[in-house]
Amino acid sequence: MLRLTFLLAFLISLVSYSQSTNRYTGDYARYYTAEDLFEKEKYSAAREEFEIFMKELGDREDPLFVKAKYYHALSALKLYHADAEKLLLGYLQEYPESVHRQSIYMELGRFYYRKKKYDKTINWLAKIDLYDVEEENRGEYYFKLGYSYFREGESKKARDAFYEIIELEGQYQAPSIYYYSHIAYQEKNYQTALEGFEKLTDDPAFKKAVPYYITQIYYLQGNYDKLLDYAPAVVDSADVKNEVSISHLIGDAYYKVGKYDEAVPFLEEYNNKSATTRDEDYQLGYAYYKSGAYNAAIKMFDRVAQERDELGQVASYHIGECYLKQDNFLYARNAFEKASTLPFDADIEEDALYNYAVLSYKLDFNPFDEALEALNLYLTRYPNSKRNKDIYQYLINVYTTMRNYKSALSSMDEIPEKDFKMKSAYQMMAYNYGVELYENSQYGKSIQYFELVKKYPIDPKLNAQSLYWIAEAHYRKKKYDEAILSYRQFLEEPGSYGLEYHNDAYYNIAYCYFRLKDYESATQNFRTFTQDENETNKEKITDAYLRIGDCYFAKQPADDDNAIVFYEKAIANNGGQIDYAKYQIGLSYGYKKEYESKAQKMLDIVNNHSSSTFAVPALYEAGEAYRLMDDQHHAKAMKLYNQLIIDYPTHPRVIDAIFQIGVLHFKEGNYALAEKQYLRVINEFDDPVKEKDAISALEYVYKAMNQPDKYLELLNKMDIDFDATYEDNLRFDNAMKLYEDSSYAAAIPAFESYLNKFDKPLNQVSAWYHLATCHDRLEQWEMAIPYYEKLLSQPTNSFTEYAALKASAYRYEREEYDIAVGHYQQLEATASFPENKLIAQIGLMRCYTFRKEFDVAKNYANKVLLDPLSLENVQIEAHYVLGKAEMEVGNYDLALPEFVEVSENTASIIGAESQYYVALIYHLKEEYKQSETEVRKLMKEKAGYDFWVAKVLILQAKNSIGIEDYVQAEYTLNSVLNGYTIEDDGIYEEVYQVQAVLEELKNPEKDIDDEEDDTIEIGDGDGE
Repeated sequence: MLRLTFLLAFLISLVSYSQSTNRYTGDYARYYTAEDLFEKEKYSAAREEFEIFMKELGDREDPLFVKAKYYHALSALKLYHADAEKLLLGYLQEYPESVHRQSIYMELGRFYYRKKKYDKTINWLAKIDLYDVEEENRGEYYFKLGYSYFREGESKKARDAFYEIIELEGQYQAPSIYYYSHIAYQEKNYQTALEGFEKLTDDPAFKKAVPYYITQIYYLQGNYDKLLDYAPAVVDSADVKNEVSISHLIGDAYYKVGKYDEAVPFLEEYNNKSATTRDEDYQLGYAYYKSGAYNAAIKMFDRVAQERDELGQVASYHIGECYLKQDNFLYARNAFEKASTLPFDADIEEDALYNYAVLSYKLDFNPFDEALEALNLYLTRYPNSKRNKDIYQYLINVYTTMRNYKSALSSMDEIPEKDFKMKSAYQMMAYNYGVELYENSQYGKSIQYFELVKKYPIDPKLNAQSLYWIAEAHYRKKKYDEAILSYRQFLEEPGSYGLEYHNDAYYNIAYCYFRLKDYESATQNFRTFTQDENETNKEKITDAYLRIGDCYFAKQPADDDNAIVFYEKAIANNGGQIDYAKYQIGLSYGYKKEYESKAQKMLDIVNNHSSSTFAVPALYEAGEAYRLMDDQHHAKAMKLYNQLIIDYPTHPRVIDAIFQIGVLHFKEGNYALAEKQYLRVINEFDDPVKEKDAISALEYVYKAMNQPDKYLELLNKMDIDFDATYEDNLRFDNAMKLYEDSSYAAAIPAFESYLNKFDKPLNQVSAWYHLATCHDRLEQWEMAIPYYEKLLSQPTNSFTEYAALKASAYRYEREEYDIAVGHYQQLEATASFPENKLIAQIGLMRCYTFRKEFDVAKNYANKVLLDPLSLENVQIEAHYVLGKAEMEVGNYDLALPEFVEVSENTASIIGAESQYYVALIYHLKEEYKQSETEVRKLMKEKAGYDFWVAKVLILQAKNSIGIEDYVQAEYTLNSVLNGYTIEDDGIYEEVYQVQAVLEELKNPEKDIDDEEDDTIEIGDGDGE
């Protein structure tokens, strides 16, 4: 039995071995080799073996040939060969009843699915008979068919395909549920979608994606409570897709339920990482606003407010509210202004305009008259508003306080019915504008507005003050008769009594008479001024005493005794100008022939006032006093003349001293020495008047020396004909007579005839001077100036000082600063009166400032400040020049106090400019808040100067940029563009430059997250 069993086993193994051997050794061996390679996924080698097998076998009907042809085509498909589809289709065409037909459809579907050619995938999978789909392929079939439909946009067919397998367990169940739910979500079947997504919350492949859908569905269903229970924990605890969008939904849900504090961080996260819409920016801004984060709210609202639409209007209004919450009324006003200009929401438009107008009033400063315009605009737009009673009150208050007086007057002129308060405001504005024009040297125009004060004569004091300033303006215009009349009217005006400058009117009237050479009337009014027991201004009292003394000194006949009395009073009052008083006393003693007293007084000046302008003239006059005493004092006189010549060789008095030394030598009989001095006058100087006197004196010298030939020789040498000299003097004297009779129009042709008659007129220089003066008196300045400048082209002479005074003023007024500088320099060098020296230094200070030569201007400004004769307005101007000089070289700490001094002491245009520089210096020092304070000060106190208001507003925009308040910077720049009207002075260009910088700062790039795709690839795409 055992032996039989063994035999059977042997036989079976033998048969099996025989069969195996036949499988790999027979005609079909290559087929089985290819089949093994195919099963081992070595498709390239398998395809070659199948191909060789089919060629060798040759029998197309052989079952293994048919099978080999199937696997050969399938290998090409697996290898993604281009001929795969052709081979498979060729197989089906040749063997239409093949059992592999359904399998080929499936394989082609898989093939195109892997290649993501979903239209072809659908084409092949749709050919499969659903009843032939094997159970193990059912999930794959429906998913790939559904997914292909989904990618081709056929959502309904996709949904139906996915539906077939959402309950079928396997690898395709979860993705089918996902896409089925996704399609339901797209079709707004939110509950169906929600139920599907909830099944995937723990699925490894989908747990990152589904929270976004679930959150959105809760949001779309309006189920904010569930959303807020679910989504925050998901975002915090898991790595989910579309986290930024989920944050947005959470933030929006909190926003919709009014929990703004909790909404902020989520909306913030979304906003920082997304390319947001204006609505989304507005939402975050409003959440900030409701949460009290006003600065952050302003920035977001500002993004929205860039567009001029309804949303932009609302955003601008909210910006105003944010600033109000911070008590920042200036910035709030600007925001409300913008909201009021947008005609979308009528209620917001009206309320914004009201807020803007009221805040403009409350701020107490209004660049470009915004308050005035806003209040009037409100009345125009809303004539029946319940707020109009308040608006009218605000309007009156604005008129009362505003600094742009011209605009205020123009605006009030348009109001037909003015009540008492409005008339009172009008009167004050007219007065203030007149003062402003006066301070800017626009005297004629100032008179027009001072006269308007009495259009509504409400306040008696303003009536009187306007008359005073009208008189002052006439005085400045050198219309002294008109000035006297206006001063008299001021004194008679009831409102003038008790005013601080009531007594000044007498002082000023006196000066008018003094200028008119009516010394009697001048004396009377100066004495009235000094006798007022309430007068405390020592400098003015002293000056009045001096002028009284001058009146007695200059009247015909002179009253030297009274002159001395009042000069002594001036000295005793100790109000300045002591050197001048002493000098005049000395002259008066000289005219009284009290030469000893004169000499003492003059030497007092020389010894005790050595830096005085009068020191050199006093030295000369002391010499004159000794010369005129008696022969015993000639030596003292000679000594003083020589002291002057040696110590002050360039002084104009040197020629006089030399001449008088000649006179003394002649008197003492020292004719040769006298001749020497007179010849020095002729040869060393170019002063025709003194030259003429020296020639006359030499006639007597040569007669005394019995040398008449020498005199004739001198005349011949100087090309002077004796008879011609007589005729020269005759014609000149004739013209002078007309001049002295004040017949200036007749004197002009007489002097011209004299100059044209002789080639070298003896009195040429004097004729030029008197011609210039005639034209001057007739106000023919353009004809006078050439003669003054002819005088200045000559060496220093007795007319140089006056000619320089006139010519410099003329050139300066015409802004010919280069020429004016030369004339002022001549005036400074030759001035014998302190007033003229000061005038020269003031002129040089101004000219060098206009020429931007600040180092030189600074030097003269310091001289002006040290001069006791400098008036307050000139001292203010000197501080301005010093500030400009220091500013030019970047010495901000030195410039600042100078500009502060100017700004605080004048309302003129240089006051406005100086206040701008104060603000600018703080800006440059990066003290932005202090700079802003100074900006507001300018807008409040110097609002009438539009250019400087515009400049300082641009500076304020830079301050806002400095503190990163870009919103306010933009509002401020826009206020300049909207309110400033001059287009060619550089203001607009400066605004555009700052706007360009601001635009870059306001729009930094966001770190935006890319949104993730809804589609999810399943496995490697082939279902395996």
